[in-house]
Amino acid sequence: MKVEVEPYEGGEGFLIPITSPAFQAASKAMEEVYGIKPVPSRGGGSIAVLADMQKILGIDPLLMGFGLERDCIHSPNESYLLKQFYAGMESLALFYKYYQK
Repeated sequence: MKVEVEPYEGGEGFLIPITSPAFQAASKAMEEVYGIKPVPSRGGGSIAVLADMQKILGIDPLLMGFGLERDCIHSPNESYLLKQFYAGMESLALFYKYYQK
């Protein structure tokens, strides 16, 4: 069998430093809502435009997740607790309160 692979879509990775104002604001907001300081982690994803936004606009895009491991994101039995939804809304409101460029 011969296989020919052609690049179709892709993007570069990006990293937001934990010293950035956006990360600091998000961390403070989530700590206030959840009562525990978040632990930064590097995760993967496929939102290719984020690296471009960082490069072209000179901003640090920030993704804040509010789901739990048990939510089984993108699976047939995906779920999401309303408690997490409301905590997410509260976290986002506090993020905007604390975020300063």
